[in-house]
Amino acid sequence: MWHRTHHEMNKKSELSTTPIHVGNCTFHAKHKINLMQLIPPTPSYQAANPKHGGRCEWRYQELRLAIEKCAAVAACTGVTRDNGLQCSGGLSSYELRTGSGQPAKHAASFMCKERMRELRQLRRLNEPEFENGVVFILMGGCGTPSNDCGKVNEAREAIQSVRAVLSRPPSRGSPIGIA
Repeated sequence: MWHRTHHEMNKKSELSTTPIHVGNCTFHAKHKINLMQLIPPTPSYQAANPKHGGRCEWRYQELRLAIEKCAAVAACTGVTRDNGLQCSGGLSSYELRTGSGQPAKHAASFMCKERMRELRQLRRLNEPEFENGVVFILMGGCGTPSNDCGKVNEAREAIQSVRAVLSRPPSRGSPIGIA
């Protein structure tokens, strides 16, 4: 449920300091912040809609709708307003994204406070949960000039492979490293 004034927000008023409460998220507007990590499209959507690397699946023309969708998608940490892409319904400037924000001159983001807090609570690598020595770092996953999410899909496959290996009894006790 959308909790804010009932009128449709325009570009000037959307960056208000008033939090937007939807579901389990409290969204805060952050001017000149870009959530850099894209949510990969589902394979079926990308196959049927290859334009823009399938990014239109997570793009919306209205901030209200984008925030409602973000609150319903567990991987979404916020909505970024950028210059937009031409999707089936027209210019879609609001995109569901994940990860933390980076400074960007021409962007604005609406970040879910609760999900951003979860990101910051990631444990340090020397804690017991990381005793197997597997670390993945993916920077700029879908940020290639073609807006292709191939690296994200490769990382997903690598993580699945490592999980399969780790679920077996260790053979030599050495950690797995992936660069």
